[in-house]
Parts: sequence; structure tokens; C-alpha cells
Amino acid sequence: MTTKTTQISPVLSGLLHEFLDDRALAVLLNISEKTPAQWRFTGKFTDELPFYKFGRCVRYRREDVEAFIEKSRVGGINMAEVE
Repeated sequence: MTTKTTQISPVLSGLLHEFLDDRALAVLLNISEKTPAQWRFTGKFTDELPFYKFGRCVRYRREDVEAFIEKSRVGGINMAEVE
């Protein structure tokens, strides 16, 4: 039995690292996998957490997710202000 291995191009590898799907977003935010779809449907967090559609695939840019997490922080000291 032979297995075929596919090489991922550097461009595709970079895109896979830059964009998150619903499952990866859910894992990162520790929420249900269905929650991002519900947020899109209701329009909740549309301004704070923009998404991209590639055909039927929905993806979130990692940079936008990190900004969303930072905006969602309540209290504490902002480490960027300390430096």
C-alpha cells in the first residue's frame, strides 16, 4: 500500500497560519463550535470580529481575532501601556 504525500506550498502554509476557521476560533476562545456561526447569523460582534468568505468557507484573520480578544479584556493592566 502506498501513501501519497502532498507538499503544501509556502503561500498556502502562510494562509493556513494567518486564517482560522470556526473550529480553530472556538478552541482559541474556549467556546462552542456553533457559536461563531450564531454570531454571524445574529450580527453579534460583526464590527469587532470581521470574517472573510472564500466560497462557502468562512475564515477569521488571526490578527483580527487577537484584536478582538484584547478589546474584550475587562480590567487589569494593559501591558502595552506599562512599557
